[in-house]
Amino acid sequence: MFAGGAVALVASLCGGLVVALRDNTAQPPVFVAFGVMGLRLAVVVLLGLAIALTRWFSLAPLLVWVAIAHLVLLAVDTRYVLGSLAPGKTTTEDLAER
Repeated sequence: MFAGGAVALVASLCGGLVVALRDNTAQPPVFVAFGVMGLRLAVVVLLGLAIALTRWFSLAPLLVWVAIAHLVLLAVDTRYVLGSLAPGKTTTEDLAER
């Protein structure tokens, strides 16, 4: 349970970091949102595969918990990404007020 949640949390933090540190003029928000979701999926797959190959945990429960944690954090991250990429929201102070 812990390993699956940790994998999803690391992926979520990677995606959130990209959104928080992005340049507002560099790319359209749609491309940023798709890139963040792709990055999250890649991190989950790579870390999940790495942990599964170590055989420290049973495979079926690990995959179930990775999937559950990924879906829960995906909902949270999607809301964060869409809120931070909304028109007129350009600074972290604006996001904090929201």
